[in-house]
Amino acid sequence: MARIWLCLVLLVAIGIEISFTGPCSSQERAIVQTGKESPLCIDYSPDGKLLAIGGHDKKVVLWDVDGKCVQARKIESKFAIHGVRFSPDGKTLGVGTAEAGGVIFPLVLLYDVATLKERQYFVRVGVFAFSPDGTKLAGGGVKLDHDITIWDVNTGKELGQLKGHKEHVCAMCYAPDGKKLATGDWKGTLILWDMETQKAIRSWQGSTQEIRTIAFSPNSKSVAHNRVPDFTEADLFARANMYVWDVENGKRTLAPLSGGAIVIQWTPDGKRIAVGAADLELLDAATGKSWALFQSSTGQRSYPVHAMAIRPDGKMIATVGSDKLLRIWEVPLKPQPRDWSKE
Repeated sequence: MARIWLCLVLLVAIGIEISFTGPCSSQERAIVQTGKESPLCIDYSPDGKLLAIGGHDKKVVLWDVDGKCVQARKIESKFAIHGVRFSPDGKTLGVGTAEAGGVIFPLVLLYDVATLKERQYFVRVGVFAFSPDGTKLAGGGVKLDHDITIWDVNTGKELGQLKGHKEHVCAMCYAPDGKKLATGDWKGTLILWDMETQKAIRSWQGSTQEIRTIAFSPNSKSVAHNRVPDFTEADLFARANMYVWDVENGKRTLAPLSGGAIVIQWTPDGKRIAVGAADLELLDAATGKSWALFQSSTGQRSYPVHAMAIRPDGKMIATVGSDKLLRIWEVPLKPQPRDWSKE
């Protein structure tokens, strides 16, 4: 299938203006203007055919992406969207929303992807994650409540609570094998939970900086997370560090990565870790060394990256940032590492 590098402008019937800007670089598959407000979250459907994007504009846009055109559908919200996540079977979309002032408790709403009709909701949930089998939803993140709750996705029945955090939870992730859940809080504590016993296995306490993102390796043997300085600091993107731990023995497997890790995700083959902040970069998971640095058609890097999603086949990475652009990057077949002599 021929690649499309030229620009198109599409006015969608639902009233969202979507524009392809270009030309794209050799790494960029598409560049799309997402709207007037900054997007905050993004996720690929399990089959790689849909992208969900949400943010400050109080809507979730579902995009059919096939490399030739983009069609949009949307879910409206009264408040900003801070999280989107497809269920493992791709039939349900979880949407996290909350009032900026915090008067209204945050919610997670579950929508049927085919019809966009709401089918379930959960209150007092700031961050959430589906279990790998899609039957359970873990949620937490309310400032006055530090516990994590586990629900049955279909019935909404509460299945248990995980107690151990002393600050509100900011990030969570299930291990791909479903046996463990990792959660991180506002003061930098990472806790690993056994999901059969619903008890904490171990915890890591570092600096008092917020943990914003957590990612397991595909084999569930390693867990990576960041620690992020106060978001008001001008050097936020440069000072967010990444840490990688062995799940079984609790030991660090890579030296802390400094220089920016706002978002983190393992590639499906487990060989590399994608990190995004001032740059989008792929690191060798075994050594932590640069494997590929992504650059736009202007020679600029992919700054700034607020959220990222790797297509399930590992061939594409989608990013969004405060420039209000969706960029879809093609993962190179050969290494294209950062050239430190040009830094």
